[in-house]
Amino acid sequence: MNLRKIEDVNIAKYTKDNWESLRHEREPYAKRDTLCLGACLIKYNQAMKKTVFQNVSNNLTAPSLSLKGWYYLYHYDKEMVKEEWYETTRMVPKHTEKENVEKVYSHTHPFIRYFIRQSIKGGRVSANRKSFETDKMNEICAILKEYNESDTEGIIDLFKEYSINPKDKTEVHAKLKELDYSKLMAFDANGLYASAMTKGEHPKAESARAFLPEEEIEFVKLFNKQKFRPRTAILKVWFEYPKNMFF
Repeated sequence: MNLRKIEDVNIAKYTKDNWESLRHEREPYAKRDTLCLGACLIKYNQAMKKTVFQNVSNNLTAPSLSLKGWYYLYHYDKEMVKEEWYETTRMVPKHTEKENVEKVYSHTHPFIRYFIRQSIKGGRVSANRKSFETDKMNEICAILKEYNESDTEGIIDLFKEYSINPKDKTEVHAKLKELDYSKLMAFDANGLYASAMTKGEHPKAESARAFLPEEEIEFVKLFNKQKFRPRTAILKVWFEYPKNMFF
C-alpha cells in the first residue's frame, strides 16, 4: 500500500461552522496521516530493537531512549561502542573491536558531549505539583462498557471492542454527545528543536509586550499563512473540542 500523503491540506480552511460538512475532505487525509506516522514508528522501532535492543514505546522521550540505548551497548554489546579515545576518560574501559560492524559513539565521547551542550538553550525548568483532573474518562468508559456489554478496563481496550462491535452506534453516540467535555486543558513546553534554532531567532524579554486587541486578527492571518516570522511570540490558547467529534 502506498502510504504517501495524497496532498497537503490547508488546516485553516476548516472552521467551527464547516468542519462537519467537510468531513469527507479532512477525514481521509487524517487517516492517511495517522497510517504514515504508524508506519514510520514501526520501522524506527525495528531499527532501535536491532541496534540497541530498545522498544521506543517504553521511552517517553528521545533522550531517555538514547541513554537506555547507550547503557545497553555499554553493558551487553561493548564491541559495538567506538571508544578509541578511552585513555582520556575513566568512565569506560577499552572495548574490543567487532569486524564489519558500524561502531556507535557513546554519550561520553568528547564530540558527542560537545554537540549535546551546543544543542541546549536556556535551561529553565517548569515544576508543577498541581494537575488538572477530571472524571470524564470514567463516564466515557462506563458508556462504552454498557455498549460493549463488557467488564474490560482501560479506554484503549474498550475502544478496540467498540470499534469492531457490529451493533448500531446511534444510541452510544447520543450518550457521548451529552457529556460536557467542550474544554481541553493541556500544558506543553518544548525546546523548539533547540539545536536547529542555534542560528534562529528567540523571544527576548526586553522586547516583549502584550498584543494590542487590533493586532490579534492580523497576527492570526500571518500565522495561518506561515508568514509570522521573523516575529516570535508566547501564546496562551483555548481549544474548543467539538462535542460530536468521536471516531
